[in-house]
Amino acid sequence: MSSLETPVITARATVMVYEDASKKWINAGTGPTGHSRVQLYYSPGTQSYRVVGRKMADQQVGAVCAGGRH
Repeated sequence: MSSLETPVITARATVMVYEDASKKWINAGTGPTGHSRVQLYYSPGTQSYRVVGRKMADQQVGAVCAGGRH
């Protein structure tokens, strides 16, 4: 069984963060749209998932979150 991650799904999203001071959700990106490409990766070797978000404008990684095992 391969231990290489494979993308399960890819989506275009507007990533938001909650701002405690204003008690509102705000756009986490820069520019007028701030869209990101969010991908869910699966690793068969560890049977785990990982979510990676990249800004579409410059491909900078903005979020990485390790998921649980299935």
